[in-house]
Amino acid sequence: MATYKMSSQDLNKEFASKKEKIDEIQIAINEYKNDINKKLMIVNYSLEVANNKMTMLGAGINADKTLIAFDNNVFNNGMHEQYCYEIHPKFKTTPIDIFNLNLSNGGSMFKQAITCTVNGIANEEWINVLQAENVPTKKIIFDEYFTDTVEVAYTIDPTASWGTSRFNLIEIDPYINGIYTIESIDCYSIDTKNQLSSDPVKSFSNIENIGKTRLILDEKIRFGKVVFKFKINFKAHVNDSAVYPFGIKHIFFKDADFVSGSCAIVQARFGDYVEFVEDDITLYTPEGKIETTCSYYGIEAFTTYESNTLLNKIQFSNKAGTYRIPKNTNSIYFKIPLLIENKADNTKIYLCLNGIKVNISTKDLLII
Repeated sequence: MATYKMSSQDLNKEFASKKEKIDEIQIAINEYKNDINKKLMIVNYSLEVANNKMTMLGAGINADKTLIAFDNNVFNNGMHEQYCYEIHPKFKTTPIDIFNLNLSNGGSMFKQAITCTVNGIANEEWINVLQAENVPTKKIIFDEYFTDTVEVAYTIDPTASWGTSRFNLIEIDPYINGIYTIESIDCYSIDTKNQLSSDPVKSFSNIENIGKTRLILDEKIRFGKVVFKFKINFKAHVNDSAVYPFGIKHIFFKDADFVSGSCAIVQARFGDYVEFVEDDITLYTPEGKIETTCSYYGIEAFTTYESNTLLNKIQFSNKAGTYRIPKNTNSIYFKIPLLIENKADNTKIYLCLNGIKVNISTKDLLII
């Protein structure tokens, strides 16, 4: 039986094929190592940030019971959404992520029709930030920068086959909470001729110490270009050089519709019995605080919430008069409208809230 001998050409092809496979394995190993290193960097910086925050807390500080965050105290789940500690109007249906197409197998396909710059330099890696978490090619984007300001700009390719490009909700999830400020977000639109607007059509500013955050625009716009300017409020030292750790897990742009009458019922618990509740209130939004009145925003207060029903409405005290609560209670339920519609001029206010601060007066036990 004749023995087949490979020609030099066959040997070269076989060698090239094996080398290509080895190179692919090496690339996969390097990517895996890089992924592990990024995760370790995030964990280490998260611990360092947490330790620094703990050292800043003084012993014996009394918590402000009138400052209310949204943590296991928000009811009426059918009429609002909660994203970590932020509440906002209820979605009518699941929002459409304009860059990620949901597949029938439960995965997502990323629409690769976007360019990105970081501090004015083209950067393809930061496009990963727009990808859904279940996109197989998504990578961790986290690094140490030598500047405390990072500007990230995304620009759409208007000639690409796109589908929907309208959005009215921006969702941001940083890898480390509480150390980044968004100094500005400028949203540029494109018209029917695919021309980019010369000025931003929508902007946000001064979103301090961000965690998981959703921002709602008052109208839907076509995505043209969006520019984020981040400020890093945490500095570390590596080899005697100042570095600023920074990375974003995801930024999503979504087309969302909201339920009219959206509201949240928030329970406020106090150590003493409440004598009266003032009309003045402070609303904490991602962009800062709004010092206003309950009456202006249609906020109501009650002493009882039973069987999904609010009972015993409280009349707010103001300069016109003081209205005492005629029962012993140290728990107040606030009904907060999250979508306020003005039918006269067809305008809407979408409230995204991180917390509220109420004004109360407490009393000793009232014996009736």
